[in-house]
Amino acid sequence: MIWKSLNAIIVAILIRIFIATYPYFDESNKSSFEFFDANKQWMKITTSKNISINEWYSKFQLPQNSKENIVKYCPPLKAYFSWINGKMAQNINPKIFEGKRNSNVKIFMRWTILIADFVFYFPTFALAVEEELNDQKKVIQWLSMCIQPVFLLIEHAHFKDDSVSLSLSLLSFIMLMENHHKLSSFIFALALGFDSRIWVFALPYFSIVIGNAFFVKTTNLNQKGKEIAKKEAIKYVFFVISIFILTLIILWIPFIRSFKDFLQIILNLFSFQKEPQVCIKGTPNLWFILNDHFKSSLIPLKKISFAITLLITIPINYNVIKKPSRRSFILSLFNTSFAFFLFAFPNHCQIDIVIPLLISTFLIQDQAIGFFMFWFIIVSAYSIFPLVLIENLVIPYYFSLIVFALLSAKIVVFNFHFPLSKFLFASSILFLFFNQVIYFLVFSHQLKTFLISLIQFVSFIHFVLFWIFFVFHQFKKEDFWFLMIKREEKNGKEKKDLIKKKND
Repeated sequence: MIWKSLNAIIVAILIRIFIATYPYFDESNKSSFEFFDANKQWMKITTSKNISINEWYSKFQLPQNSKENIVKYCPPLKAYFSWINGKMAQNINPKIFEGKRNSNVKIFMRWTILIADFVFYFPTFALAVEEELNDQKKVIQWLSMCIQPVFLLIEHAHFKDDSVSLSLSLLSFIMLMENHHKLSSFIFALALGFDSRIWVFALPYFSIVIGNAFFVKTTNLNQKGKEIAKKEAIKYVFFVISIFILTLIILWIPFIRSFKDFLQIILNLFSFQKEPQVCIKGTPNLWFILNDHFKSSLIPLKKISFAITLLITIPINYNVIKKPSRRSFILSLFNTSFAFFLFAFPNHCQIDIVIPLLISTFLIQDQAIGFFMFWFIIVSAYSIFPLVLIENLVIPYYFSLIVFALLSAKIVVFNFHFPLSKFLFASSILFLFFNQVIYFLVFSHQLKTFLISLIQFVSFIHFVLFWIFFVFHQFKKEDFWFLMIKREEKNGKEKKDLIKKKND
């Protein structure tokens, strides 16, 4: 087991190093200002002797050609993380931040992301591995979690630190399911303090806290007992939420000097203060598909889309409050985050897909829906194909996708008991694959553009159907697919018994 684990860790690290040898996003465009430049700027500002901690955000200046949302993904814990990295970089080379782009900064930042994966991502996913599996399958599941192609390519091509925030989120969910609610609340606040996009998990997170307090602890009690339990539940929920809010206040308080600063923080978190730009090269969501039809009046659309998405997710999370369980909680995390990715106006549309993909790791081993979750991950990988072309990551893209698919195939239960599901799976994968093959074979620019648009549109249709399926699955009293599988297995066993009797 130890040697297998070490081999898996080495493979995960080597794949990351292999991807790191390729250029990062927009490296050749010296005039652009992307995540690499933003991370470098944050390290430079946080380590400057002339800038105090409460001036970090006010001193961060974006060039005119930059995207406004790049600064918004850096909440306080991420800023502290930049300060630590900046201090280490200056100890190695005091002049490391001189110049716009240099190889020393690139190499150093590659190592910071790799170390962040090793310190946060790897051990957290080890906790998420199913205990019922044998040693070999545990190692395979862990490795498949750690080499999800979408996460690898986005994380290491954009110089993102998603591994820290995603690991903290995952750890908080694990702690919550292990009934360490107070510790979980503290860790969840840290995750939100590192990446503001994590707030999409807040609804299912606090729904399961309320559900556990009011609908689990009050069962099988008389009227007086229920009244006492209700008071205790209110105290408990208040205490858990207080830990969460207090942690966020401690993280943010060094940067808040007035009510105006506080208001600016809220606007940054929800990105309402400036007209947003629809990303045309990311994973497709509703506004990505409708971009050509809604190029004006984007601010009202953004607010309306947020409100509609919030209303859509309320029934999902009310289900968790009324029927709290580990399974309903995990499904609500996925369905809520996926709904915000699909229907809310995107802040980082090329990278937001990693949020629901985090939860898919919990469900890929599920006997009833693991196959559909595997299908979703593969389609997600196909959906970032346009981004892969822009970033010249074709070889690591196919390499990581093939390795992930081969590993996952050993642990996923492929429930091909339904001819229709088998046909749909084969058709969708073959269609997307041959679409990409044709892209490399044709020379017409117009045809290439059409094929890219077709991949994005088909991926979006897949995403919507996946979301509907998983929401339906969450609300089913009985697991329809699981019962059908069991019935098919029973019928198959009975047929084998009849054949054996005839042969005897």
